Amino acid sequence: MRTPLMPAAAEQSPGAADPSRSEPIDEQGETAWGGVLTLNMPEDALLGGGACTPLGAASLVDLSAIRLSLSDHPGAVSARMVFLQAVVDGVADLACGGEVHAALRSGHVVIRPASADAAVTTRSPARVITLALPIHLLAPRFIAAEAIPAGGAVFHASLAGRLIYDFLVGLSAAGEVRPGRVAPILDAAAALVGLCLAERPPAPVSLSALAAARADEIIRYLERNYANAVLTPASMAEELGISVRYAHKLLEQTGRSFRQELVALRLRAARRAFAANGHPRQTIADIAISVGFNDLSQFNRHFRQAYAMTPRAARQADEQAALASQPPDRTSRGAGRGRSAAANAPRRRTSPP
Repeated sequence: MRTPLMPAAAEQSPGAADPSRSEPIDEQGETAWGGVLTLNMPEDALLGGGACTPLGAASLVDLSAIRLSLSDHPGAVSARMVFLQAVVDGVADLACGGEVHAALRSGHVVIRPASADAAVTTRSPARVITLALPIHLLAPRFIAAEAIPAGGAVFHASLAGRLIYDFLVGLSAAGEVRPGRVAPILDAAAALVGLCLAERPPAPVSLSALAAARADEIIRYLERNYANAVLTPASMAEELGISVRYAHKLLEQTGRSFRQELVALRLRAARRAFAANGHPRQTIADIAISVGFNDLSQFNRHFRQAYAMTPRAARQADEQAALASQPPDRTSRGAGRGRSAAANAPRRRTSPP
């Protein structure tokens, strides 16, 4: 069970809310959460939920809101914490010194030291998970302290990035951790940091507010038009009124190329179609064509690379999950029992007249 997030700065007084109870959080203004993050909520932002799980000297903070503005708590800065942050939903900006350092989307992971001038701000309904680790858990056992980039490193498509994203999401879903498991979990987190930074990509290019807005525009365009099988960077750039070169540059700064983003959108649409299990039931080839692939072998190859399973196996799993999530149809089951009972009842013989 997840531990509700309580402000670190709030003192428990008689009659104060029990921290073991989950309650809606609708406070406005600046609040320190878990001694890790400072949440600054605009008046029009309603916090959808929050939880903090203490893990020995580390802390896991999971926040979701219509809009989030998170800065590093002074206590985390002075303790030389290292942040592992995963954007689970929404779009966010990582800023350093007031300048946008990287545009983050769902699935992105950031590894960075706590900093007095760093902030993560979302531009849509979003969820951000943060694991704060003291530097001594990482260095020098798993990585040299100087190998942690001051401005942070963003990961998405790499194997290490996917592993650390799944680790953070799974750790948050697990909720409370038994004391005997805390040390192995923190060791695993530190090892993943070492793995990620060993294959660190080049430092993100600074992204201005205008460029971030244009990058968002490209992403929204692809989300609307991914099913167009003849969509190209040139046709997209022409419709958006920008050059092909500038479109590629903007997408590179989000962590994905045009092709990578387009393929990811099409594959997610295929998974949704698998789970829908419509009638009449579409073939896998029909679904691949409907989401924009014009070559079935290409679809199969991309699918196996992304999900480590065949489309057929994924479809079976998605259909079973969709059926399991549906409420039982008691009416039909009752009717079925009635028909079964009637069918099994002994028939009375009638004598011929």
